[in-house]
This record gives sequence, C-alpha cells and structure tokens, in this order.
Amino acid sequence: MHRFLPAAFVALLLAAAPAALAQPVEDAALGLAELPVYVEPGVEDVDADALRESAATAAAAGIDLRVAVLRAGDGEQLAVELRDRLAGATVVVFTETSYGVASDDVGQARLNAALDEAADELASPDEVAGVRALVAALTGEGDGGVSVGVVVVAVVAVLVAVGIGGRVWDARTRTQRQARKRDRRRGELRTRVGALGERVIELSDRIELTESAEARASYARAAGIFEAAELRIATADDMKTLDAIEADLASAAELLREADAAARAGGSPTAR
Repeated sequence: MHRFLPAAFVALLLAAAPAALAQPVEDAALGLAELPVYVEPGVEDVDADALRESAATAAAAGIDLRVAVLRAGDGEQLAVELRDRLAGATVVVFTETSYGVASDDVGQARLNAALDEAADELASPDEVAGVRALVAALTGEGDGGVSVGVVVVAVVAVLVAVGIGGRVWDARTRTQRQARKRDRRRGELRTRVGALGERVIELSDRIELTESAEARASYARAAGIFEAAELRIATADDMKTLDAIEADLASAAELLREADAAARAGGSPTAR
C-alpha cells in the first residue's frame, strides 16, 4: 500500500494542472530573480554548478547572465518572456528540444555575433558547453585574441561551405539525448506498471466477493489502464505521451485505493 503514495501525490498535482500551465515560467522567473541558474525539477543530467561558474564569469565582465533549463517549450519564446521579467538581464533558456537567448544589457549586433560564434555549442545536448561558448564569445575570450569580426566571417564561411550539415548534426544529437530520456522514463513507467499489476492481483479476490458496485467499477477502470499500459509505453514516441501515461497510472493507483475502500465498506456475502 505504501508504495502507491507517490503516485497518488502525482494524481493530485495533475488534477490542478489546467490552472498551472504557466507555473514553470513563473517558477523560473522567481528562481532567476534570486540566483543566476534555475533548473526545473525533473530535468536530469544538468551541471548547475558549472552553469553558475559561467554566469560568474559573465558577471565579472559586466554581463548579468541568467540561465534556465526547462523541460518543455520554445526556447526563444521563453527567453524573451523571462528577459521581460528580469530587467537588465541576458537570459539563456534550454528546453528538451530548443534553446533561446534574449538580452536587455547586450547590444543586438554584439549578441548576434556571439550567437553565431557559439551556435554549435548552444545547439548541442551539453548546456554547459553552450553557455561557456556564449560567455566566451560575449567577453571576447573565445578566440584567443582574434577580433569578433574575423571570427564571424570565418563562421559564415564555414557554414556556407558545409551547408546545413552542421545544423542536421545539432538536431540529431539533441534528438539522441531526448531518446535516452524517453528510454529512462519508459523503464520507470514499466516498474510502476509492475507494482500496479501486483496490486490488481492482490485486490482481485476481494473485488470478486464484494457487493459494492462502486468498488467493482473503480477496479475495472484501474484494471483497464493496467492492461493497456505496457503497449502504450512501448509505442510512445514523445515525452508528452509518456507524461500522460504516468498520469493514467497514478489515476489507476488511486482507483484501486477507492475500490479497496468501497469493498471494505460494502462487505461481501462470505463476510456475513
């Protein structure tokens, strides 16, 4: 019984989700108002300490750099949103599929040149490398003393030479990272399905004997979610779908608790 408490807690959170769609942005804005780096809960494999070091390097050069790593959303749009809430800051946002940079304290021409110079690192799966490259470009430390103009010309020449190959590689590496995250999530969900299956079996005799229609209905709904879960997990191709499966498993765990309580309250023929 105790092992289902986390799932119930998730179910309660999901029930409040429609009223809190903007909560990650609100939390990021509040976090960045206090500290230079914000990592949304649930995001894995982020070296926040290294990101803070880069922010400190930027601060020493007079740039108020703030970095947010979020689970989902359009990086460019989120960066603009957060910049508007953090007057005078340069905001970098990474999500699972994109990144964005917006600034109030760096001129647009200088920012564009830095973005061109750090484009490869920013688009890679390594947020730390991306921020370090951007800070180096903004502070003039990324090219060993060569002028930014020369570097920009070189970058443009390389991009012209290789066409879109580099961009395709960037997208592929980020896609590979997301595939690894999906695989980890699938493993976690399969573990939860196994635990749910144990509970379904455990309650089967009690539900068979109960006279409570409510208990039978809740049990049937939970069992249906359990039966469909493995196939849904195997065929899910994005995190949004896996999140939905997680919510359904949490709902099924709660339904089993309701079925158990109703069966106990309703009694059974053999108990009389």
